[in-house]
Formats: sequence, structure tokens, C-alpha cells
Amino acid sequence: MVQIANEFLIVSASLKGGELTHVIYRPTNQELLYQGDGVWPHQDVIMFPIIGKVCPFEAKGKTYQMENPHGFLRNMTLTLEEQTPTSFTLSYVSTPLTLEHYPYAFRFLMTVKLDGPRLIRSYRIMNLSGEDMPFQFGDHAAYQAKFGQAVMHLGKQNLFYYPRRNDAFVGSPISFPYQEDWLIAKENFRRCDTILLEHPYKELSLSTGYGYRLRY
Repeated sequence: MVQIANEFLIVSASLKGGELTHVIYRPTNQELLYQGDGVWPHQDVIMFPIIGKVCPFEAKGKTYQMENPHGFLRNMTLTLEEQTPTSFTLSYVSTPLTLEHYPYAFRFLMTVKLDGPRLIRSYRIMNLSGEDMPFQFGDHAAYQAKFGQAVMHLGKQNLFYYPRRNDAFVGSPISFPYQEDWLIAKENFRRCDTILLEHPYKELSLSTGYGYRLRY
């Protein structure tokens, strides 16, 4: 476990997968991060080298298979490279085991830094294989919000979502039916849980229903 803090935030993370475990707003002692209620066993998932469902794929003339959705990094123990009172960097380097599922050598770095009330996450993925290295990458932090009270402030922009069937995305993106201020209810969240911002050009924010607002 690694922890950093400033006057606004306390942030903790696990070395396993680099998963955030606590994001606490110090002035009110409010826990912002999802703390688990049996619905989802994680709090934050780093997705690499794939995003989504496990499917066989072809590379270098062979067929490979990931064991888990969203790739293997989420289950690996990262190394603490450096730490200051307000930042830390974790790393992971490919191994013979990862090469059995993804035949490319790489080095992964994740830095978390506090800047006033801002939590800044940055990533660097280095190709050590000496050839083109296809990959997908994403982060999947879960912040607390109340269904029926939380409002996503989307602004005016073209948004799309991917329809789901049996836990897989199917077909092409569909125009998102909500604009501006979207009240997040369970029924429409299930239908439109993954939203595509084709050309994001402005801040997005979420009023969580817990008395605070997250800005992206």
C-alpha cells in the first residue's frame, strides 16, 4: 500500500494493479472512492493491454488468449519506483508469463500526483519489443454517486454509446439520447453505461448526490 496527502486530499493505492483504494477529501473527511458493497469487487482497474471482454487474438502468426477481461495488469504486483509526500510512481515490466498471453515486451509507468484539490494520473507505456506493439489502455476508477440523485453535466456536444448484449459491445455506436444535465437512474445507466466522447472539448462534471462535485 502507498499513500500520499496534501491539505485537500488523502490518496491510497494498492501495489496490486496500481488500484486506488481511497480518495478522501480532507476538509470534510469525505470518502470519494467506491468502497465496495458486493456489486463489484474492485475500486479502480487499470486496463492493459486490452479493454473489455476476453477474446482470442492473432499476433505474430499465433493465437493468444487473455485470462481476464481488461487484460492482466490489474492482477499484477507493481513496483514502487519513487514517492514524495504528494506523488508516487509505480512500474511494471513484462515477464515470461505475460509473454505467453501477449507476445510483446513492455515497461509500464503510472504516476499519481496531488496539485491542490486536483488528483492527476499520468501513464507511460514503453515498447521494448523492437517492433510495432498494438495495445489498448484505459483506467476505470469508481467514484461514489447516488442513483436517482447524481447528475452528469455533459454540456452540448455529440455523444454516443455502445449497446451491450451478454456483457459484450455489439454493433456501431448509437447517438446518446441525453444532453446537458443527465440524471443517472439505474434503468438508463444499464442501457448506456459506456459513453463515447468523440471529440471532447470541454470539462465534464458529476454532481454525486453526496454533496460534492467531481470535475474532469
